[in-house]
Amino acid sequence: MIAIISGFASFLWYAQAQPDIPQLPGLRAFQRAQALPALRWLDVLLTQTQERAESR
Repeated sequence: MIAIISGFASFLWYAQAQPDIPQLPGLRAFQRAQALPALRWLDVLLTQTQERAESR
């Protein structure tokens, strides 16, 4: 699950940093808007995984 979320969040973050496509206005803003919560979600999952590993 973490690998999938990581890959998707990374794709969105990379894509939003690319130059705008004139034929698709708003695409980069949409990708940015989706990347931020995906990265936050990934951060939560990684933190939880680390905390579980440390408690063992």
